[in-house]
Amino acid sequence: MIYFLRSPETGLIKIGTTRDYHTRLSHLIMEYGDLELLGLMDGSYEEETALHHQFAEVRQGRSEWFEKCPELMAYIADGTHLNLPPKWMFVNLDDDVLHWVVALKDAMGVKNVSEALRRALKERYPNIEELARQAERKDSERQQVLSEFLSEESESE
Repeated sequence: MIYFLRSPETGLIKIGTTRDYHTRLSHLIMEYGDLELLGLMDGSYEEETALHHQFAEVRQGRSEWFEKCPELMAYIADGTHLNLPPKWMFVNLDDDVLHWVVALKDAMGVKNVSEALRRALKERYPNIEELARQAERKDSERQQVLSEFLSEESESE
């Protein structure tokens, strides 16, 4: 899987690849702070490398970080998706909260943290599935705004 993440702090976009997005994102957040998911797509390390070459003009040295440019934003808007849980699932949790979540998992007797959170949220917020659908609609609206921005950019050139 190839991912495109934006650093709100720098505005730079990271193009990377991973087999385990959730684990990779948690490591990146610990290293770089908050990150915004712009898009995901199926792809291999070789395809990621090809993208690094394709956008070499805006690449920051030999890193996987790139400056925002219309071509990169158009590529993300046209070729990626956001089929993941809502962004709030990936915030940088402090140690106390991490301990609470693990304790919740153990107390509920489930195999993983995701299942523990799913059950606890459904108990506390019976309409959580509707809230999730609303979040998905917001992601769709974000894609539309991004597309409109790109068309305005190309018209002004």
